[in-house]
Amino acid sequence: MFQLSAHDQEVVERYSRKLTDNLVALAGAAIQDLRPANLWFGNGQAHFAVNRREPTPTGIKIGVNPAGPTDPDVPVLKVTGIDGRLRAVLFGYACHNTTLTGEFYKISGDYAGFAQRDIEQAHTGAAAMFLMLCGGDQNPNPRGTLPLAEEHGATLADEVMRVLAGKMQPVRGAVRAAFQVVDLDFAYHTRESFASRLQDPNPVRVRHAQAMLRAYDEGHPIRHYPYPVEAIAFGKSLTVLALGGEVVVDYVLRVKKEYGAKGILVAAYSNDVMSYIPSVRVLKEGGYEANESMLYYGGPGPYADDVEDRIFSTIRKVMARVGR
Repeated sequence: MFQLSAHDQEVVERYSRKLTDNLVALAGAAIQDLRPANLWFGNGQAHFAVNRREPTPTGIKIGVNPAGPTDPDVPVLKVTGIDGRLRAVLFGYACHNTTLTGEFYKISGDYAGFAQRDIEQAHTGAAAMFLMLCGGDQNPNPRGTLPLAEEHGATLADEVMRVLAGKMQPVRGAVRAAFQVVDLDFAYHTRESFASRLQDPNPVRVRHAQAMLRAYDEGHPIRHYPYPVEAIAFGKSLTVLALGGEVVVDYVLRVKKEYGAKGILVAAYSNDVMSYIPSVRVLKEGGYEANESMLYYGGPGPYADDVEDRIFSTIRKVMARVGR
């Protein structure tokens, strides 16, 4: 994606090492603080996400499409100690965390971070954790300023706290988990597909073509990608379905249609983030999530037409193995 200088590359690597060290230390501290707990699950709704795939005379562009599908669900998992005190809250929403856009150059948790802050300020001693759901084609609306990020965060935090204060369902039962990888094929391509781009005026397209040509020259052109699908069930009360990549909203809507919306949480960005994951509808429509984003992710191009069928076949297998 970028032509980094040696200095910039070192900065990236140094930051990555520090982030990894911090996350490992955080996980270790959590393990050392394990205690008996009770779990409770409930759902709210928020409506600041909008489908960003805007139809135009020249094709699908990133914009605002109020008629496009969205998922307003805000799943909330409450963790209480044996004494009944709130220890943690896990909440999710299907929307890019991008109120501030690429024009904002300060580090920020955006709407999700502001929601975490507000929840933790209202519940001293509890940890608020955000889980990104299937919002690969969803953006906050409106967006572009810091006050809007805070406003969306407050909207989400208020809804989470409303759910916490109401009647929630206890999460009980044996924990069962299933994990499976399925190969997702890319659409057919040849070496010539990329050689023709070497004179493109867009430097990103040139660097992408060079990377794909290196793969050809080394004898392993990219033809498919191993895609992770995981399910974790807590008895019959809650099932967490975890999908890799930036998954578009069509997937969560189809999962809820096939399995029901009660007691289910469908997360994206899980176990691996290799690309956007388009539905067959999005793939046929084209646009950023279907094709253009592969320039930055390093895939050779769009997925094959059976991408949604392959993922759902795997979803059914892992869901069956956990008894859903």
